[in-house]
Amino acid sequence: PKFKYEFRKGFPWKHENLVAPFDFAILKTSQELEAEKEEQLTTILPYFTFDTTIYPEKIKLLQENLNITNDTTDVLKKITYSKLKSGLSKLYSQGILQRSVESYPELTNKTEIQKRTGTQVSKAESSKLYSEKTAYNHLHKLLQEIKNNADTTKKFPFDIPLEKYIESNLTYDEKTTGKEISELTENISLTHGMVKIGERIILEGEIVSSEKFQILESFKGRFVKER
Repeated sequence: PKFKYEFRKGFPWKHENLVAPFDFAILKTSQELEAEKEEQLTTILPYFTFDTTIYPEKIKLLQENLNITNDTTDVLKKITYSKLKSGLSKLYSQGILQRSVESYPELTNKTEIQKRTGTQVSKAESSKLYSEKTAYNHLHKLLQEIKNNADTTKKFPFDIPLEKYIESNLTYDEKTTGKEISELTENISLTHGMVKIGERIILEGEIVSSEKFQILESFKGRFVKER
C-alpha cells in the first residue's frame, strides 16, 4: 500500500488517530545535524607539519656568513653568532607560520594546534607561534641589543641580512585534519529516540508541531523503505 497520509507543519492532522504499526527511529533534522557537526568541529585541533630541517640550515648559513670556525678569535663575532643562534633556536622550536595566526581560518577560535613531527604529534599553543614577520622583528630586536651592548665606538662590523634566516617551519596539514574531521562527522548519529509499535503518533485534529512533523517524516521514510 502507498503512504496515504498528507500533512503540513503548523496545520491540523486531518486523518484518523495514528498509531505506530512498527518500531522506527526518529530522524534528526538537517539543522540539528549541522549544529551537531559544528559543535563537534570545535573539538578538532588543526594539524600543522613541523619541518625540523630548516633550523639547522639557517644556523649553517649564519655560521658561513659570519665565517665562524673553531679558530675564530673575534670575541664580538662569537658573541653575535651565539646570541643569534640562541634566538633562532627559540623561534624555530616554538614554530614559525608563514602568516599571522589570525589570517588562518583553520585557527579561528583555536587555542592550540596539533604539531606533527614525522610520526610524532604534540600540542602547541597557537598564541605562542610566530609569523615570519614577528619572527623577523624578534630577531631584529635581538640584533639591536647585541649592537647596543657591543664594546665598540665604531660601526657594527658585520653585515647580517636577517631576512635570510627566517622561514616558516609550520605548514597546515589539510589532509590529516580533513581525515580527522571525516572520521568524527561520520560517527554522528542520524537519529535520536525511537517510536515503538503501538505508540500513539498523533491524534485527529492535532496541530502538526515541528516535533510531530519530524516524527511523521521519520515514519513516512520508514514506511516507504519497508514497502
